[in-house]
Amino acid sequence: NPETRGLCPSREIGEIWVSSEANVQAHTPSISPLVVEADPAPANSIRDINASRFNATTVVTGDRTNNSSSNSNVASTSITGASNISHGDIKSSEITYVRTGEIGFLWSYANENFNGGRAMSLLFVLGSIGETFEVNGLIHFPMDVEATIEKAHPNIAPSGSIVFQIDQVVVCVIQVRQPDSTIVNLTLSVMHQVLDKHQFMPDVIAIVGEDVLAKNRYGEKQRGKMLSLFMSAKM
Repeated sequence: NPETRGLCPSREIGEIWVSSEANVQAHTPSISPLVVEADPAPANSIRDINASRFNATTVVTGDRTNNSSSNSNVASTSITGASNISHGDIKSSEITYVRTGEIGFLWSYANENFNGGRAMSLLFVLGSIGETFEVNGLIHFPMDVEATIEKAHPNIAPSGSIVFQIDQVVVCVIQVRQPDSTIVNLTLSVMHQVLDKHQFMPDVIAIVGEDVLAKNRYGEKQRGKMLSLFMSAKM
């Protein structure tokens, strides 16, 4: 759990932590004269980042049996009390992890034709925590909502939507092929499809023409830039 730092049981979504000899130990600002950091962080901030991200430890909150998504191994690990997790003779409270910033979950799986029939835990990686937003207690990925929107009406351009959240307000920016009388039907269709598949209603739907959606030279959506344009009323 990224907030409590407690272990997640199997099938519960949490942040993926990795403990490995290959882990980096710290983040160091560039000292190369060829690389200039726009706003270098102060030393205290760097130490805080290193402690929280690169040397994270789990918090034990009592005994329970589960599979930990903080465990470095994908193979199933039976835990009787989180304090019993060990790397050799090292207890869990002494194990440090790198917080990947990715969310996922473990799924216990057993197949008689695989791994000798022994149960194992498969790790499913869902995506970056930084790309998610929360509505009514449910976590959503913008790309999932965008995929739903882009299939909602034929007048929506391919890859023609960007979704982001500002202060609990969900904004959907939609590029249309041609601005005509279908806009009302398009908006209603989008609202219906998003509600049906994602269980929430967009707060703002902005209809735009060509060359308005922020994308880089590779055609990848730039949600942060779109958010800034929206906030500054320059969209």
